[in-house]
Amino acid sequence: MRLGSSPTLGGRQTSEAATGNTAHTLTSSNSRPARNRRRLSRQGLIRGIPERTLRVGTLNMRTCQNSAQACSLAAELQEAGVHICGLQEVRRKGCKRENLPNGWAFLWSGPTSPTAKRERGVGALLSPTAAKSLVGFYPWPGMEDRIMAMIFSGPVMTTVLVTYAPTNTATQAIKDTYYAQLSLAEKTHAPPSNMLIILADMNAKVGQDVEAWPGIIGGFGGLSTTRPPSPPPLPSPPSPPPLPSLPPPTLPPLPPSSPPSSTPPPLPSHTHPSPPPLPPPLPTPPSVANDNGNRT
Repeated sequence: MRLGSSPTLGGRQTSEAATGNTAHTLTSSNSRPARNRRRLSRQGLIRGIPERTLRVGTLNMRTCQNSAQACSLAAELQEAGVHICGLQEVRRKGCKRENLPNGWAFLWSGPTSPTAKRERGVGALLSPTAAKSLVGFYPWPGMEDRIMAMIFSGPVMTTVLVTYAPTNTATQAIKDTYYAQLSLAEKTHAPPSNMLIILADMNAKVGQDVEAWPGIIGGFGGLSTTRPPSPPPLPSPPSPPPLPSLPPPTLPPLPPSSPPSSTPPPLPSHTHPSPPPLPPPLPTPPSVANDNGNRT
């Protein structure tokens, strides 16, 4: 959650509580001219809250289908000292205020069509003191499930916008329409004389990865390892068309075989050539007498 003095969509100073589950303290004396600071420090921003600060928070509930869930959350908010808590993804139809047994007020705004799905939806939990100072709450026509305004009486009239932004999967047209309607709701319900507080789930990126998200993250958020989404996988090449099926080849029929005879056929006769005649014997050499008179 982020809370502080920052320019709004209309160009004036507001206090904005972005996505988160932790309540923060809004110092009223830092949001008005110097001539009103002494009066605000004594009386508080909303009538009936004696402190000089107002504690607000925002929470994405994912679903709140019964009053028991709202009572349980209100008890935790009361223990934490929170006066106003914006809710997102309440997922209830219609626009209604319900007074809880513990004195808190549960407000919600959702689609009004009977055939609409239980998606999105915004709401708020108000402490008993804040509920008594509530002048009225106004779902934004056409975006009842995303934008709701509340106006509180006090030394300074206070406008609280509870909103739920589209996710990154929404089309660009839906995103542009949402931010245009949010700007129009701020100009309609928060004149320059009012204090403006925005309690929103903006589905935004936070962290300090300035190099990974240039122009998107300012570098002043908490430590985060958030990285840009990986590029989409390359499309797979188209598969080749199937080969045409060929008929199986037809072989010519074999000739009919004759029945085997009972006697085997005679073996062929082989004639071997006669060996060549032997050469005539060598003549006997003559005898020679040696020195001893012997013949060899």
